[in-house]
Amino acid sequence: MILEGQTGRPEGETDGAGWLESLVRARRARDALTQRLLEAMAVLGRTRIAIAAGESAGDRLTAFAAELEMDATTHAEARRQVEALAG
Repeated sequence: MILEGQTGRPEGETDGAGWLESLVRARRARDALTQRLLEAMAVLGRTRIAIAAGESAGDRLTAFAAELEMDATTHAEARRQVEALAG
């Protein structure tokens, strides 16, 4: 995996705390992305079952898209706030 392969200490890195903090952030990002992927797979599975049962998939997918948009907006705002605090 991309993040797994980038957890080694960079050449010449002397700040152990900074390296460890970066590693923790990378792992948290990986975990969050994995969780979102699992959620998306679950929604697609439920949508597939609904289609097989003769239901419309449009409403389910529209709701999921709205949820993803809200999450993206929330993450972008949080990032802006952190960057503003970091200066």
